[in-house]
Amino acid sequence: MPVSLNVAAGLFEEFQNCWENVKHPYLIGQRDCKIEDQLPDLTIETEADKWIRTSPVAFCHTQDKKILSQVLNNYDQETTDFYRWKVCYSQQELSTLIHQRSGIDFGQILDLIPIERGTSGRLVRLKIVGTLRTLIIGKELEIRRTLSTSHLYSSAFVVDKEYEEKDIKRIKSLHDSSLPEPDGGME
Repeated sequence: MPVSLNVAAGLFEEFQNCWENVKHPYLIGQRDCKIEDQLPDLTIETEADKWIRTSPVAFCHTQDKKILSQVLNNYDQETTDFYRWKVCYSQQELSTLIHQRSGIDFGQILDLIPIERGTSGRLVRLKIVGTLRTLIIGKELEIRRTLSTSHLYSSAFVVDKEYEEKDIKRIKSLHDSSLPEPDGGME
């Protein structure tokens, strides 16, 4: 049962969804684009899924090295796939990673379930379902740290589960919406 994580750049997140639970009127969700200002409701899972599986117009969706050098630190410029990226884990790799990064033994990870998304589609709360325990984690930075040896580029991702002969769960992400849909989901 493989899974996919996919980043959804192109929108700014609101402060309270990433950090302290304080709303700042000047730190609101908005499009990262001058051409398009429509802001879909990415707090709705189906809308977030649709946004994440496409590549909307955005300032950050560029390969122009001059522009990237103006907005990214030197070490970030080494990354070529920050707008849309993928990671792949087997069920065992995912279970070990989450145990090591969180310090909590969930047993074998059975599912990762979005509970709450912010205005940009970034996960604010994520339910981790394991054979030994189930727990909701968040906010954005904790989710990113828990699901990577360093940190994911974003918590705006979707999880696609795939099932293999030996029921090995794999997390991989989508490069674009042309990848095949998974055959099923966890119950």
